[in-house]
Parts: sequence; C-alpha cells; structure tokens
Amino acid sequence: MHQPLSKELIHFINYEANTTWKAGPTRRFKTVSDIRRMLGALPDPNGEQLETLCTGYELTLNELPKSFDARKEWTHCPSISEIRDQSSCGSCWAFGAVEAMSDRICIESKGKYKPFLSAENLVSCCSSCGMGCNGGFPHSAWLYWKNQGIVTGDLYNTTNGCQPYEFPPCEHNTLGPLPVCDGDVETPPC
Repeated sequence: MHQPLSKELIHFINYEANTTWKAGPTRRFKTVSDIRRMLGALPDPNGEQLETLCTGYELTLNELPKSFDARKEWTHCPSISEIRDQSSCGSCWAFGAVEAMSDRICIESKGKYKPFLSAENLVSCCSSCGMGCNGGFPHSAWLYWKNQGIVTGDLYNTTNGCQPYEFPPCEHNTLGPLPVCDGDVETPPC
C-alpha cells in the first residue's frame, strides 16, 4: 500500500488505478494529521442514516437552470452566505449540520426566523454524536437537534446567540493574515 501524500500514490492513481481524475501534489496538506484534522465526519457505527423525506423528480437538462445561487434565491437568510471556520477542531460534522439546520429554518419560515445554531453546543453537549473535536456522526447530530434541540451561537468572538464558537479562525495550510492552525484542540466541556 502506498503512503498518503506520496509520489508513489500519485503515480499509482494516475497510471494504474484507471480513474477518471488526475492526482497531484498539494500544498494544502503536508502531513496525514493535517488531513485528519479536516475530516471530522465519521461513519455511523450502527450504519444508521437519516430517512429520506423528499421525492425525486425526473428532469431534462433543458429544465435545469444554467446557474443557481442560494444566496440570491434566499437573500433574507444571512446564514446561507456565512462561511464558518472550525479552527483546529475536527468539527466539520457539527458545522455542516448546524449550517444546514440554520438555513432550513430561515428558508421554511420565509425569513421570519434567522437563527445561527451553535456548532459548539453540538460538539460539546451531544454525547451520542461521537468524539467532539475528534470527529462525529452527522446522523446523530440531526437526531440530537430533533430530540434535544440546539442553542444559538455564531462565530468566534461574537456575542450572537447563547453559545458562540470558542476557537479562533486560523489558516488551514495556506498563507494568509491569520495564525496557522496548529495541532489538535480539546473538545470544550458542555
């Protein structure tokens, strides 16, 4: 087996694996720890998935719009255009969940409710969701919201909501004005 991020793995993918895409070196990740830090969503240990509630539609390519921008479709929902930074906490599973939940509440209420649900609350307080900053189960995040609820809370260093995110934004393997994301962080207590 080839080591992750190695020239041998890139060569294998490009010349032996019969893929439809081309691999190449990346400046974004230097180590496997860099990659692991960004992959916080874990498969559910029981194989559970959320129930599909929507119905599929058959469309032709001509029926699809040439472009679609949710920020323009639902301008009354500020959560849709907000980009949150998980810092060095492996909490993408929580961010993805609360961002989608916040957006859905705003869209469904036609802008009457515009919450920014707290990723920190989900990471810290949902004991059935996984391992906090070391990864979690998206399916469990949705069940937690349904059964327990999630408080509001926005970005680091804001006063929006009950429980804002406590980790500061950082540069994820890029050069920029923020400090570099360095090392792992402990999951905050609930």
